[in-house]
Amino acid sequence: MGLGIATDVAALGASRALAQTDRSVETSLRRLASGLRIATAADDATGLGVSEGLRAQVRGMTQAVRNTQVGVGLLRTADAALDGVHAMLRRMRDLAVQGGNSGLLGPQATAAVRAEFEQLKAEIDDVAARTSSHGIRLLDGTYDRLFQAGAGAGDTVRVVLAVSGRAVDVAGLGLSDVDLTGGLGLQHTLDPAVAVEPGTPAPARLTLAGTYTSGAAFRALTGTVEYDGRTLDLGVVDWTGAVTAQDHLDRLDAALGAGSFTASGSGLVFTGATPGPASLPADAAALTPRYTGGAAATVDAAVPAARNTPSAGRLLLAGDYVSADAYASSYDALVGTVTYGGRTFDLSSVDYTGAVTVQDRIDRLDTAAIAALGTTFSPFVATATGLVLTAPTPGPTSTAADARAMTPYYAGDAGTAGTLRAIDRAIGWVSDLRAYVGAMDNRFSSRVDRLNVSIENATAAESRIRDVDVAGEVTALTRSQVLASAGTAMLAQANQSAGRVLDLLR
Repeated sequence: MGLGIATDVAALGASRALAQTDRSVETSLRRLASGLRIATAADDATGLGVSEGLRAQVRGMTQAVRNTQVGVGLLRTADAALDGVHAMLRRMRDLAVQGGNSGLLGPQATAAVRAEFEQLKAEIDDVAARTSSHGIRLLDGTYDRLFQAGAGAGDTVRVVLAVSGRAVDVAGLGLSDVDLTGGLGLQHTLDPAVAVEPGTPAPARLTLAGTYTSGAAFRALTGTVEYDGRTLDLGVVDWTGAVTAQDHLDRLDAALGAGSFTASGSGLVFTGATPGPASLPADAAALTPRYTGGAAATVDAAVPAARNTPSAGRLLLAGDYVSADAYASSYDALVGTVTYGGRTFDLSSVDYTGAVTVQDRIDRLDTAAIAALGTTFSPFVATATGLVLTAPTPGPTSTAADARAMTPYYAGDAGTAGTLRAIDRAIGWVSDLRAYVGAMDNRFSSRVDRLNVSIENATAAESRIRDVDVAGEVTALTRSQVLASAGTAMLAQANQSAGRVLDLLR
């Protein structure tokens, strides 16, 4: 091209190239000084978005590690308290064995043993009420909480510290009613079965006060006598031709057509028929006379051959066996035995493992009861006020022995054996809870390890996106600096082109 002075194109090109090189040097210097490849969004908009997401995830996982470590501390606090409960239960068991040795212990020694036993029960209640972490009660049956053990919204772990929904106290462990040697029993009510007990039939008697030795006394009779579906109006009896007292009695017998009348100086007596050998109370009621009138009268009711109306025996074990928040603990607390028909069923022998609903529990109980008692009916019915066993009604010819056999009887877990069984069951419940706490501790520890690995990997990924490659960036800086030096030299050369134009003008 020709030489010109209006526009120095060569200088403009060199200046532009030098400016680009300066920007490259500036970028390299900024990256090397900050250690970041992406210092501003303009450096890599997409990479910035990815790296910020990784940063948020790393920070969330780091906090989750702290949360989980707090959970480990909480679980270990609970486990330490449960270890103390275990120790007290073991001591209570020792005392129960010692207290059962009545052959050597006198009243004073037994009282001392019982005092320690009761103090241990009080201390278990105190541990359940006071064990806490960060001001939160752990063993009072209310601890059911979530730990945020991850960076995501659903990364939670639920922790429940309870014995079948109950506190780890004396009541929750089923030891409220346990004495040193008194065993354990349930509150219950019993309605015995009633049989048709044979009696000695006897006729009824109606006595009208007065002196009935003359006809005038008979003719003065008023009122009505009802007997066996018949009614006699004493005021309308036909006394025509009756002279003696016996004549009048015969007229009364004929008028009523049943029973017999006798007279004495103290009253007029009507005696009904004797109930039959298989009679029932209803039969005796029909054969008992009733008098309505103004005369003073007394009645001795007829006695039937059967003195009672048969009714079923009914046993109620107190508790709530249907409500969602109570039924599980009621079933778990069942102890003692039920006797029916000469056979015995141990209530504490039922295995409720895997039972989820109320119906599951009652089905397990009925199945075990039928096998033990040999009944042809499902014995138990669950209600909100108790567990009810209603036996069949004794037959129409049943005896008192039949009624006793058909009455369900309850007996608590009595004596030292009952106390030991109750304590052993409580030890088992605490052991189960401690096993759960230990498993959760291990789970949290594993979660911490996994989160730390995830933090390491996510941090490495974020570093690869955002951090500067120093070696590469130094190489780029050196190249840019060389180009800058070359560009400066070339710009100086381009600026000298105007001098050649001046040479021509001279």
